[in-house]
Amino acid sequence: MDLEGYWQENRRFVLSVTGGAVAFLIGWWAIDAYLGDDLRSLRSRRARVQQELSEPKFQNDDLDRAQAQNAALREATETLRASAEFKPRERFMLPSGASASSRYVAVVSEVREELLQRAGRAGLVLPHDLGLPTLAPTKDVEIQRTLEALDALERALTLAIDSGCERVAGIKVRLDPRLVSGKPIDDLERSALELRLEGPSPPLARLLVLLQQPRADGVLLVQRAEMTPLRTARDEMRLDLELALTHPHGVGALSAAAEEG
Repeated sequence: MDLEGYWQENRRFVLSVTGGAVAFLIGWWAIDAYLGDDLRSLRSRRARVQQELSEPKFQNDDLDRAQAQNAALREATETLRASAEFKPRERFMLPSGASASSRYVAVVSEVREELLQRAGRAGLVLPHDLGLPTLAPTKDVEIQRTLEALDALERALTLAIDSGCERVAGIKVRLDPRLVSGKPIDDLERSALELRLEGPSPPLARLLVLLQQPRADGVLLVQRAEMTPLRTARDEMRLDLELALTHPHGVGALSAAAEEG
């Protein structure tokens, strides 16, 4: 083979190929010099991760611990739900098959008369309407929640009478706005009973103490309690109370789903 002739004819091609090979080798050397350690480190890390993934991550003991923790969390959830749920007494619940509106009118009339008589004998001044809505609610759920507010009011006023309170200046029932609007509730339903009492401070302080003591019919949840002085000749105080009437939603469904899982 005539190398001299080949060189003369293909000198440009040979120089291009040789230059490309040299450039490739120089580039490869430069990449290895600057990034080779990182690349080898990443490859080693990938090998370790693949080795770890090929081995079992959890043992039977881990599963037993997870199941025990899950059971404890479900139990704690049910305990919290029971504590947060307002439980009305039977008198203030709507019986199945009966007219909700008729039941509401009858219970409100009976309880109003009883409370006004008891308060009158004890010297406790009450608003005659007991803060109930002028127009009776029509939806069953609103009727039930209003009866529950009346239940809470009867309990609170009983304690106010026992404490020697003198005046209830205002009562207001505030249902959860989502109930009124018909929006779904997937967390905590919050209705409230607001009371404003006025008079000497010792009976008001006794009422606050009684509200937090355990009772057979359950503890009323005090959302807010604020006492401020009144500018009267008797140096009286005003107590603003907000009692929470709560119903958790969604907790039972989550618990049931966890049980099935």
